[in-house]
Amino acid sequence: MPDPLKRVAVIGAGPAGLSAALWLKQLGLAPVLFEREAQAGGMLRFNFLENEWVLGLQGLTGVAMSERFVAHVVHHEVPIHCGVAITRLVPTPSGWRLDFAGNSAPFAAHAVVVATGLRYRGSEALAGVEGLALLSADQVAYGPFAFVDLTRWRGAAVLIVGCGDNAFENALRLTALD
Repeated sequence: MPDPLKRVAVIGAGPAGLSAALWLKQLGLAPVLFEREAQAGGMLRFNFLENEWVLGLQGLTGVAMSERFVAHVVHHEVPIHCGVAITRLVPTPSGWRLDFAGNSAPFAAHAVVVATGLRYRGSEALAGVEGLALLSADQVAYGPFAFVDLTRWRGAAVLIVGCGDNAFENALRLTALD
């Protein structure tokens, strides 16, 4: 068992959490990753596009990058606990206690890094927008697979909600259709 003064809980095992854990390990600390989802890798696990933005990983899909990032952290023997929901962070005299849903034992750490990153939004992002309910299911697309079939949207008026890299990338891909 690592020195309790070196244990760092990293909440979130997407690219930011995996990177933070790797840095912590290289700095001589003992990171442990906790991920709410069933798999580590974050939103990259849903990106089917070939990468042109992450240096040195040209041509890999987000899925492939995610797998590579997780393998790198696993190679350095950083524990990753997936499918765990943290219900409470409690300050203690020596750091923090993480409580989990279910019967999991609490986890004590000297420090906590929160790397919960991004997530796509669905219909809740537009809740309350007048007229949205008038659109049929085939007129609205949400999430990472909204633009898998770009030709479906050729000639249509498209509203992209969001301003992250996926929004810009999909807008650029849509304009290239014309």
